[in-house]
Amino acid sequence: MKVPRSIIEFIGRMKIHRHPPWFIYRPNEHKVRGSSVFEVMKTVQFGDPILRRFDGYLSTIIPEYLSKGGGFWSHAGMYVGMNCVVHFLGNGCKKETIIDFCRADAISVLQILDDSEEFRAERVCRADEAAAKNIGYDFGFQSGNRLFYCSEGVDMFCDGIFAADYEIIRGNRIITPTGMFRSNKVKPRISINYNPKK
Repeated sequence: MKVPRSIIEFIGRMKIHRHPPWFIYRPNEHKVRGSSVFEVMKTVQFGDPILRRFDGYLSTIIPEYLSKGGGFWSHAGMYVGMNCVVHFLGNGCKKETIIDFCRADAISVLQILDDSEEFRAERVCRADEAAAKNIGYDFGFQSGNRLFYCSEGVDMFCDGIFAADYEIIRGNRIITPTGMFRSNKVKPRISINYNPKK
């Protein structure tokens, strides 16, 4: 299942309003506001996986239907300190400010259980190296090809701790951001969600 880059980029920027039905390309409205971002910044620790969601975006709606048990979270990255997050996007592995990453409709910072300072340093180093090399995005959603999609990249940074949380979706073994959130290897440090139905 290889998805063209243009399709990935398009669905990642397209928001659907259901009533009345219409589409918005690259909307600039988000539910997570400044005070909540400051709470995230006070809580997050280097090496923490961080998840986000955009309500109504195609990139959120499609995984909700494909993943068993549904999917709430649509994107994953890793906090590497110095107010920066490393994550995989359609144009490769990037480092951006946590403020930019938190421009979303929901955020969750995950704490890895049975963690150590050494393991934190190792995964931050892996993330920083991936961003420096701008490792490419995996449009095929396949393992073992030296390319990564967002949550697979975070699992690589974490040395495969989410191995038991992968599921088979459309013939591929995939770790989703929601699968990471549900993992028994982590617990939320903080979750900001303005959609009480989820």
